[in-house]
Amino acid sequence: MERVKKHSKAVIKLLQEMACPVREGEKIYEQVIFDRENHHYMLLWLGFNQIGSFVDRVIVHFEIKPDGKIWILANVTEEDVAETLTKMKIKPCDIVLGFHPEQVRAYSGYAVV
Repeated sequence: MERVKKHSKAVIKLLQEMACPVREGEKIYEQVIFDRENHHYMLLWLGFNQIGSFVDRVIVHFEIKPDGKIWILANVTEEDVAETLTKMKIKPCDIVLGFHPEQVRAYSGYAVV
């Protein structure tokens, strides 16, 4: 459980640093969402695009499993969030690129499962 708490703090810090502050006049906002009970952490885009369509898109999504492994379930940014987590002292064996199939994960340098 201690590893889950440590990893949760790292993921929350990362998402808060990634989120752009809301600026007056913007129509799309970045929202950081934490479900601390079920250990899901997300950065979302919410609002209206230039043609007036509603946007509700997951930008980054992490899940921390009971064993403490951080699963990256989505990342549509240019930032390598797995590498950023390793710079935050998270071991590569505790990071799973969940958006890749298991056979591809074997070549990632991170955990497979």
